[in-house]
Amino acid sequence: MNRQEAIALLREILEACSELIEMNYVSLNPADAQIRKNADDNELHIKCVLDERLRQCLTPILEKHQLRMKESKGSIIIYAPK
Repeated sequence: MNRQEAIALLREILEACSELIEMNYVSLNPADAQIRKNADDNELHIKCVLDERLRQCLTPILEKHQLRMKESKGSIIIYAPK
């Protein structure tokens, strides 16, 4: 996803899940260079606690945008599947 898409996605997440998510850190990082298709291929990293309620809130948003999520070291990473 490109920068504008990531910002719009973050706004949508904050609007829908504001009561469930407490973010400590947010960043937009390039996808893994080995699998990156172009310069607009980024991942949204959000440092937060992912519990079942937050997962249920995020799932329809991710499905709507055809995105995936993974957990890594106390963060969630939202990315476009290859």
